[in-house]
Amino acid sequence: MSALYSTAMLRQAVVLAQFPLLAAPDVRRDGRTPVCGSRMTVDLMIDADLRISAVGVAAQSCAVGQAAAALMAQGVRGAGAVDFAVTIRAIEHWLADDRALLPDWPGFALLAPVRAYPARHAALLLPYHVAAEALEVHVRAHAA
Repeated sequence: MSALYSTAMLRQAVVLAQFPLLAAPDVRRDGRTPVCGSRMTVDLMIDADLRISAVGVAAQSCAVGQAAAALMAQGVRGAGAVDFAVTIRAIEHWLADDRALLPDWPGFALLAPVRAYPARHAALLLPYHVAAEALEVHVRAHAA
């Protein structure tokens, strides 16, 4: 477990404090993973092109979930629904297949040790899933 909870991982988890929940988000979604009990709230501001312009996150999670949420928040500006779908598929494939390449997301190499700990996979995925769901809800609401 010491390889998992490295100093770098713990430092990244602290970065999440730079992304507090937004005062008036365009959309807010909550998520929970029953596997480990992690909870995540993601606020998004969405621009006219249906891309993320700002993000806020509140996480009740282990350091893995917090670090993953911070990485998601750091790299999410400008992302759209298709970007998230591709990213989530890449992360899930990487977690399931030892031969898969590391997902193309800024700073994701920090999370590489998580692959060896299946009990932490859900915590890693949660912020990406919640943000993707929030964006999808907003896009559907504006398509109607």
